[in-house]
Amino acid sequence: MNNLRKWVRALTDWVLKTLENLEPGMYEKMKKKIETYWKTWEAPVLDEQGNLTNPLRDPEPKQRQREKNADTDEDEDEAELEFRVKLEAQLPENVLKVNLGVPILICINKSDFLLNGNLKHLLEENFDFIQKHVRQYALQYGASVIFTSASQKKNLDVWYQYIVHRLYNSDNIFGPVVHESDTLFIPAGFDSMNLIEELTKGTVLVGSDGSEQIYEDVIQPQQAQGSAKRLVKQANQVLECADWNLQLAKRYEELKNFKEY
Repeated sequence: MNNLRKWVRALTDWVLKTLENLEPGMYEKMKKKIETYWKTWEAPVLDEQGNLTNPLRDPEPKQRQREKNADTDEDEDEAELEFRVKLEAQLPENVLKVNLGVPILICINKSDFLLNGNLKHLLEENFDFIQKHVRQYALQYGASVIFTSASQKKNLDVWYQYIVHRLYNSDNIFGPVVHESDTLFIPAGFDSMNLIEELTKGTVLVGSDGSEQIYEDVIQPQQAQGSAKRLVKQANQVLECADWNLQLAKRYEELKNFKEY
């Protein structure tokens, strides 16, 4: 969590420094787009052929069309009415308390540690506690959360397509995954405080003083970083680099013996 907070602070600082380069009103439009996405999010629905039946809707053309037809008595269909209600609704509790105006995806890598390795017992035992804190933090920024494993090739396709989806408004066929620990995927717009609280309902961890324990009390940094430090130490012991100039000179001596050279 400390690393997550550090990188979000870095992102916040970068966004604030960038504001002076934006055209007047642009930042408000960016924040409005993030808010609109959250309010109107729908889980993807696929037909029998795997085709998306509810593609992403762009509210701006609809808004312009409504303004154009403001003096007409044409009835809106049920889907359009529902869409308008979502746009006008208030954001749920603790959602987008900090709106930076950019989509945020929190990627928790090495999810295969949940199934094997030195940290398996620690992570399995506290998985709901871990994801509760990550998802609560993400909710404040309207961020998505995804667990990935490069070594096991898990969720890499979801990760890539979701980034393309948020950057270019392309269709996304991957819905939320909440019951598979190593492939957890919480897209922006899906989560809520009620869903998060259900994770640890009846199993709240408390300290000796009776107060609820914070993340670092349960998942201590030295525990979580132990395996990574050992890997770095091993890498430092075996990694060697030959002098590049000597390698080039050796190659030159070999090549100049060829007639073509």
